[in-house]
Amino acid sequence: MAAELHLFGHDVTIVSATKLNINVSARILTEEGYTIENLQEQIQNSIEEYFKELKSNWENTTSLIVRIAHIESRILNVIGIKDIFDTKINNDVENIVVSNEEIPFLSGCDFTDSGKVV
Repeated sequence: MAAELHLFGHDVTIVSATKLNINVSARILTEEGYTIENLQEQIQNSIEEYFKELKSNWENTTSLIVRIAHIESRILNVIGIKDIFDTKINNDVENIVVSNEEIPFLSGCDFTDSGKVV
């Protein structure tokens, strides 16, 4: 929704930021005694915390970058996670540049057992 103001002969358009849905997927190797199912909430919370940090800097920048490396780092800090593979953002292996007219939101997570024995 845009609003237009007319100030001293100038036109000013105010545009609300739009929500950019971000989906994260990865294959995860858990430590013995842990499962993806019982770690799902902690993993998602760790990614949400990263997104909160991104959003806190949103108004001070012209763009944000949602980085796979930062997401993987957060996931690897969850107790019970041994390793992570094939991480994707919106089904792509590239970081996402978010314009200053968008705000990233974690809209979904899809984690599967890596099946690897390390």
